[in-house]
Amino acid sequence: MSILHVAPGLTLPSTLWMRRQLEMIGDSVDYLYADAYSVAKYKHKYRCRVMWLSNYTVLNRFYHYVNLFRLYRDIHRKKIKVIFIHYATTIATFEKVLRTTKKPIFVHCHGYDVTWDGRSNGALMHSRHYVEQLLAMPENIIFIGNSKRTIQRLLDIGIPSERTILKYLGVDVPVKYPERHEAKNRLTVLYLGRLIDFKGPDLVIRAFELACSDGFNGDLVIAGDGPLMPVCELLRAHSPFKSKIKLLGVVDAATGKKLRDEADIFTAHNCTGPLSNQEEAFGVTIVEAMAEGLPIINASNGSIPELLEDGVSAILIKSGDVRGHANAFLRLQNEPGFRASIAKNAWERVRANFPLQRESEVLRRILNLSIPHLLLRDRKSATQADNYN
Repeated sequence: MSILHVAPGLTLPSTLWMRRQLEMIGDSVDYLYADAYSVAKYKHKYRCRVMWLSNYTVLNRFYHYVNLFRLYRDIHRKKIKVIFIHYATTIATFEKVLRTTKKPIFVHCHGYDVTWDGRSNGALMHSRHYVEQLLAMPENIIFIGNSKRTIQRLLDIGIPSERTILKYLGVDVPVKYPERHEAKNRLTVLYLGRLIDFKGPDLVIRAFELACSDGFNGDLVIAGDGPLMPVCELLRAHSPFKSKIKLLGVVDAATGKKLRDEADIFTAHNCTGPLSNQEEAFGVTIVEAMAEGLPIINASNGSIPELLEDGVSAILIKSGDVRGHANAFLRLQNEPGFRASIAKNAWERVRANFPLQRESEVLRRILNLSIPHLLLRDRKSATQADNYN
């Protein structure tokens, strides 16, 4: 089976999961649409097309129409049986072309694309017609959600449930539980992810300060970049514990692995973003930390309750409860046995529910369904087989 794959931002540091998916289905991908940098990296493997999504300049509008023509030509090639697209925003951009085919089109939704009232830099993230566009999409377009929360957002606007499929993302899971030294006097706390309001890096810094004021002995390492980097830099600059707070900026996958190996606690403070209106749709870095045997502190928001159980595989606090977050740091410092227990439970949960092999099998089964009515007919049994809980 030949697949036409559309993958915006394929080589961004934060889209490792997208590159993993390309590896899962790479033997079936014939055409790859991506940004110019990604095309340069993958052109030796696939027939690549540079994808232009911006219409803000005359030149970009020209390239956009070139894009539409190429996409129309490629999706109508006889060898192409399935179209696999990342982000609902992408199908909205290419709506006119996608409507010209009855081939099955699978769109993988990830978070911002299902935040209907999302905001960026103070303005609405999507056009006022965005939801109407998605609801008007033909029945051969099937929506894949990366969590139950993402699926629910699709249902909330009126996407029929029979046109949705749940498929969690997967991560590498060590075969053996990665034992850690639990008797350390000084603990390293790791925040790894985008610095954006719904992940709460600013709240993590405030909670860390409170914990240090109450006797927490450790360091906070923040790895990542995003719109809240200036806020984090200011909080660190004014903190009485600034010598214990490190801001590393963007790190690659290998450095992220090294940071997890060196850390003792993994944390974030997920909430509904006060500026973006976004929630955590899945949380790959959280699942990676679980797989590495790290005890986790987070807030119970978005998809987080699907991944973690309070008191069993993590400490979950109420979003915005900075004092509770600080107390959780202190508890993990003072109760090494509990720290080890929730870490091992988290590793076992990932091993059972979120390994890469599981995701690969589910994704390949989805994309190998040749026509939508077969998918819809088999969806009930497939969903039961893929029950992750």
